[in-house]
Amino acid sequence: MDDVYKVLTNNQRDGRVQAISFDMDKIEKPRLKDANFKKMYQLRWLRVSYSYLLSGSLHLPNSLRFLKWHGYPLKSLPSKFSAQNLVVLDISSSRVGPQLWNEDQSPVNLKRIDLQFCRYLTEVPNLSQCLNIEHINLEGCGSLVEIPSYFQHLSKLTYLNLSKCYKIKNLPKMPCNLEFLDLSWTRIEELPSSVWSHEKISRLDIRYCEHLKSLPKQQFLKGCKSLCEMWELPRNTIVPELSGTAIKELRKTSIESLGLTAIKLINCKSLVSLPTNIWKLKSLESLDLSGCSKFQHFPEISEAMKHLEESVSLDLSGCSKFQHFPEISEAMKHLEFLNLSGTMVKEVPPSIGNLVALRKLDLGDCKYLEVVHDYLFRLTSLQELDLSSTKIKSLPASIKQASQLSRLCLNDCNSLEYLPELPPLLLCLQAKGCTSLKTVSSSSTALAQGWEKCIFYRGLYERHVFSNCPKLDENARSNIMGDAQLRIMRMATASKFKEDKIEETSYDSNKGILRKRSFVAINVVGMKFQNGSAIKVRDVQ
Repeated sequence: MDDVYKVLTNNQRDGRVQAISFDMDKIEKPRLKDANFKKMYQLRWLRVSYSYLLSGSLHLPNSLRFLKWHGYPLKSLPSKFSAQNLVVLDISSSRVGPQLWNEDQSPVNLKRIDLQFCRYLTEVPNLSQCLNIEHINLEGCGSLVEIPSYFQHLSKLTYLNLSKCYKIKNLPKMPCNLEFLDLSWTRIEELPSSVWSHEKISRLDIRYCEHLKSLPKQQFLKGCKSLCEMWELPRNTIVPELSGTAIKELRKTSIESLGLTAIKLINCKSLVSLPTNIWKLKSLESLDLSGCSKFQHFPEISEAMKHLEESVSLDLSGCSKFQHFPEISEAMKHLEFLNLSGTMVKEVPPSIGNLVALRKLDLGDCKYLEVVHDYLFRLTSLQELDLSSTKIKSLPASIKQASQLSRLCLNDCNSLEYLPELPPLLLCLQAKGCTSLKTVSSSSTALAQGWEKCIFYRGLYERHVFSNCPKLDENARSNIMGDAQLRIMRMATASKFKEDKIEETSYDSNKGILRKRSFVAINVVGMKFQNGSAIKVRDVQ
């Protein structure tokens, strides 16, 4: 800082200095009245941090190419400064006005201008002669009321940020090379068709544009409560964010020929259906319709699924009017996660067996689900199943054939009366609040047969919870206790085996954490264990 102070207070011309970066408010010397950088006639790069208290004059050399001065203290550039060589201008959080420069100062070589949070800026500075401009950032310019029409002629402009320009209602025609356009938190009501005619636009952010009513294409539309109609998406769109809009449907033509990887339609309260070509999107990985309370019709899952190349997640949770999951006409190798919780689904179709890659199925809070059929447990890849808060009375005996099932949630199944023998690798069973549950079959046969698989199974833990199940009979309690003893023995064996393998193969010591965290927890209200409601096995020797 002392060196900078000396340079600024020295009245002699100096051609050696080409770059300066400092925080003027941290200079401990007497406050500078004037800031004369002009005598450094070779200065090309200048960065100054916050200095609202500059009380005198400011002089800048014409050689300057880069100027970054957050908190710039004046309303305009110095009148004698020729901005012809200026390439980057960043005077964010400043008090500048619309007359940032006069006609003779026009920075014709300017490529980037940042005027973020210049709250007193009511008009965009004249950039009509800046034909090389590529980047314009006006975020947070809350007094700005319009964007000049000449913007359409700025052919090199690729980035335009108008986020939080709360007074902007209209947008002129946009230049053809625009790639990034942020209009979030503006009062814009509609967008010009030119936005969608350009192939290069890849990001359009229109979140929280509460006055936006319609547009032909869009990408980030979260919170646009007035939006009820869309036509097409920009060609380079990858993840359209349409959550919280009033959109009623996705048009069939809006998604064809796009490389979409995810579609988010969360809490679109007016959405009723999806186009039949939704599964023709080869790159689709996630489709989220959670909270779409009027959604009713899902297109048939047909041979079109063969086009998919990635694993897929489908979330219909909270679609409270959705009743029928469609038939699956052929084997589907990509749908791995399916969430139907909170829907009106009464049963899953037999063709669900064609979801050969399904790993997780959530049917929790399906109030109308009363029966779970045998074919559900023919899903050889199924690892997690949630049936909590349903009206099922029992599970089919075929559940023990679900060889990969490791987690089963039955919490608050108030009608559940009977549990059959469970599969050997079921590590986590949640049955809290099953107030009608009376009978729990012994799984000792399956447990005895599952030792070898348990040794190689990921993780060493088991948790079975039967709290608030007041109707469990003595036989059920005895079976639970007998199974618990087998689980403890199995866990001890597996833990010791893994410990030996770690020593044999000289694994990283961090892997020992798995061994130390091994445990079995059995929780049954009314049963007395020696050390409380959980039994743990640690470091078996």
